[in-house]
Amino acid sequence: MLVIGHFATLNDNVGLAAKNLKAVAQRSDNSKENAPPYRNFIIPTITLPLCSYAGSLPRFRQSSMICKIHIGYCQQTINRAHIKFMLIIKKYSFKYPVRHRTQLINTCFVCLILLFLLPLESEAVTSIKCDEGAVHTGAQFEVIGSGHELRSGPGKKYDRIVNATATSMSTKTQYVSIDDSTTIYEECTSQGWSWIRVIKPDWLQDSHRGWVETKYIDKGSSSESGNKNVAKIPSYVLEPYTSKEYPKTVAKFKPRLKEIELLRKKAAVMAIESGKCPRITVAEVDDDSTLKNLRFYVDCEGGARLYLTESEILKDSPVRTQKEKAWTPDNAIAFCKQGIKDRALIPSEAEIHDIMGTTFSEAPVTHNVVLTMNFEAKNAFGVKIPYKATCHFEPGILGTIDISLRK
Repeated sequence: MLVIGHFATLNDNVGLAAKNLKAVAQRSDNSKENAPPYRNFIIPTITLPLCSYAGSLPRFRQSSMICKIHIGYCQQTINRAHIKFMLIIKKYSFKYPVRHRTQLINTCFVCLILLFLLPLESEAVTSIKCDEGAVHTGAQFEVIGSGHELRSGPGKKYDRIVNATATSMSTKTQYVSIDDSTTIYEECTSQGWSWIRVIKPDWLQDSHRGWVETKYIDKGSSSESGNKNVAKIPSYVLEPYTSKEYPKTVAKFKPRLKEIELLRKKAAVMAIESGKCPRITVAEVDDDSTLKNLRFYVDCEGGARLYLTESEILKDSPVRTQKEKAWTPDNAIAFCKQGIKDRALIPSEAEIHDIMGTTFSEAPVTHNVVLTMNFEAKNAFGVKIPYKATCHFEPGILGTIDISLRK
């Protein structure tokens, strides 16, 4: 609130603080040996957020350029203070009067708060938004492919935007990027580039903003690949099988691995073109497949699953989801009752509990059905024996029946 109330003087104050920053630091370094260490970083601690904030305001662009020269120094100083925080407390907290101890604790507290704010503040001074020459669009799109790094301006001459959070946890500099798992909002376009911000997943909304080449945004077709379905089939879905990631799959299907990759891709495309799958989330060879009888399954966004055999793929057979092929309760009961009678010694005298003694369950993804039916049937001596029939049904496949004594 204090900064907001003094806009008129912020430009001069920030410029002055930035201009004298190194001099202050040098004076702190040359200070007496017993001086409290917080003096080395209290000035940059205060100056850094002011510089960053000024850079986010158009009227203070000139001062923010001066600040940029010293931002690196500020951040290094604060990071050094954070790393040595516990050592400082241990060494100095009981060596100096209460006044010094209070100042030290307050300063360290500000440093820790800034460590969380730095990624947000640095983004404000590195990303140039839409200018007068840009075409404003304002629309939501998906992303084509992966590994597209965001830049601070519309062109490769502009710097890549550093991912401060990821870099702090890595030994190398990490950059902000988008891929086909993200949904973006395009604000404008300029010279073949788009200023975007990520809207899904929501935890990337504040950090992932900048310029990316427009050709990587799905606007109905992909001029880069020529495949109109590329945005609906994420690149990670069709990553090739490797010995490191899929040792069992490679060992089992090695003689036909190249064919499997082609059939797998074709199955995904067939699913999209059927209109029953808005976007692919999984496309794999089924574990129950054999080298002579390959089968593939595809999972769709929204929960639908479909299976396609090698023969169906090669023939471009109509695509049906598991739900469409699933057994209905009436069909399953009719099949199970007929199976009971076929196995009874005296079929006409089998007493089937098709209302109270019947249960029906259907799996949500595979839509496999399990039906149980209680019944009594006479043995060779005319004695009624209680039984339970368990019938299993896979979509589009004839069911099986198991009969056991009922306890």
